[in-house]
Amino acid sequence: MNWWHWRRAQHVLETWVRTLIGGRPYQVAYKTGGGSYVNLRTREIAVDPTMADLWGGDALLPFAWRGRTVRTLAALQYRISRAMARHEAGHVLFTDDYAVAGELHA
Repeated sequence: MNWWHWRRAQHVLETWVRTLIGGRPYQVAYKTGGGSYVNLRTREIAVDPTMADLWGGDALLPFAWRGRTVRTLAALQYRISRAMARHEAGHVLFTDDYAVAGELHA
């Protein structure tokens, strides 16, 4: 079982996002393989915990993160997931609905 399947990890993801967006009615979940995104129409925030794998995985290690050395892929995945969750929450707060055509966002 991967760390993002743990009940605690799900709770932490919800906390990262809710701290910023408050009670706005968005579903928040980890979803692998599709990148992290927010869908403003369906009110869904998805965080891909495997993004670090796509960017190089273990080849990125050790990795300096905010003055600390990250030595395991799981720890790097966790930190990138937190950053992506906050990034997507920022879209909820500051981005108007937009058209999407494949990977292109207008």
